[in-house]
Parts: sequence; C-alpha cells; structure tokens
Amino acid sequence: MDCPKCKKSNDAGKEFCKQCGYKLVRTDDTDGRVSKKKSLMGNKYILRTVIFLVIVGGIYAWSYFGSDNGNTYSGLVSVGDFYCTDYHSAEADTKAPNVDYTDEIERLEILGEELDSMIINEASQESVDNYNELLDDYNEQFDQLESDIISTEGSIEDHNTKIDAYNNYLEINCEKE
Repeated sequence: MDCPKCKKSNDAGKEFCKQCGYKLVRTDDTDGRVSKKKSLMGNKYILRTVIFLVIVGGIYAWSYFGSDNGNTYSGLVSVGDFYCTDYHSAEADTKAPNVDYTDEIERLEILGEELDSMIINEASQESVDNYNELLDDYNEQFDQLESDIISTEGSIEDHNTKIDAYNNYLEINCEKE
C-alpha cells in the first residue's frame, strides 16, 4: 500500500507509514478499496449516537412540555392573579408604578373599615376620644402614603394611571388564575 502523504510503498496491513509515520487507511488485500468493515463500524456508531440523541431529546421535550401534572400554566410566571410568559411579565413591569404601595393601602383600608364600623357613644368622652385617636392615626398614615406616592410617582393621578395601565396590560396579555 502506498502512503497518501509521501507516496512511499508500505507492506499490506501496516498501520503507519514507515517513511513519514502517517496513519494509513486499511485496505483489504485484494483490490485496494477501503475496508467496508471499518466504514460500516463508523456508520453504526453514528446511527447509535443519533438514536441516543433522539431518545434524550424526546425525554427532555416530554418532561418540559408534556408533564405539567395538571398545571395549565406550566412554563408561565405568576404575576399577582395572572400567569404570563417571561416577556409579558417583564413588559408589564415597565408599566407598573415605581413603588408598590399595596401593603400601605391595605392597612389604610383596614383602618377605614374600623372607623366605619366603630360605634360612637357621643355621651361618653372616652368613646369620642378613641374614635378621634383612630381617625388621627388614619389621617397620619394617609398623609404619609400620599406624600410617598407624590415623591415617587409625581402625583396620585400618575400613580393611578400606571396602576390602570399595568392591570390592563395583564388582562390583555396574560391568563387570569
């Protein structure tokens, strides 16, 4: 067999060229063609690799898309009462107010409900004082919240506009729980 690199003649069955050391391609002894055994072995490994990759890919796809365990919102992000894609969650965040005052507003609502449900005995100074103390606390927290909103959003109206835009975006682009 002749070396394809240096053209030196080598004995049949040799793995490397005796002149340059180049790795020789094995041929069968009869007509110099490349051995089919080696060629088929290469194809067998390629076929096994492809089958393995298809199986692994199928398992991955099934685990990602097919096994939501009854969860309709698999792969979605929870945003309040909505489920959104990552894109719509991020886009909604651009429309949201700069600061979330939900906790402060809820505390004010609770105080307001206490005020509304409070029974005042006008003949009792203690009853009137308790009511006035709660009313002062409510007004103080309201003024603080209003001041905080104005400092971060510009105005109460701007804050409310952002809340409406945020909620509208979620309703249009996301799924309600």
